[in-house]
Amino acid sequence: MASGEDSGQQKKLIIAVVLFAAAGLVGYFAYGGNDLASQSYNRNFVCAKTGEAYDYTIKEGDYEPYYSPLSGANTGYLAEKCFWMKDADGQYVAKSQPTVVLLKSKFEPGATTYCPDCGREVVGHNPMPEEELMNAAKAAGR
Repeated sequence: MASGEDSGQQKKLIIAVVLFAAAGLVGYFAYGGNDLASQSYNRNFVCAKTGEAYDYTIKEGDYEPYYSPLSGANTGYLAEKCFWMKDADGQYVAKSQPTVVLLKSKFEPGATTYCPDCGREVVGHNPMPEEELMNAAKAAGR
C-alpha cells in the first residue's frame, strides 16, 4: 500500500507544480509582461522626411503614414529589417542588430529597395537569416 500512496502523492505534487507555473505565467502577462498584442503594436518605423528610424506604438485608428516625432507630421512608415552585412571578403554574413529600411515601393509601385549598409535587396516582410546564421552572428558579436 505504501507504493500506491507514494504514487498518489507524486501525482498531487506534479499537479501542484503545473498549477503554480501556470499561475506564474498568467501573472507575468497580466501584470507587466510583454503580451503578444502589445508586441504587435510596438514596431520600428522610418520617417520618410528625415530618413531616420524611430519606435512608435500603434494606437487604435492609426494608419500609414504614422505620426513621426522626428518630423512632427504623419511621415512614418513601417520599417523592414535587414539582418545582413558584408564581411572582409565581401561575403554576406548575418548580424544580430538589423538595419531598418524604408521600402521605395511605398511611394513608387514596383520600385526596388536595397539595404544602405550591405546592398542586398530588401522586400516586404523581409526574411531573416536562418537560426544557425543568427546564432553565429551573436557568438561573433556582430
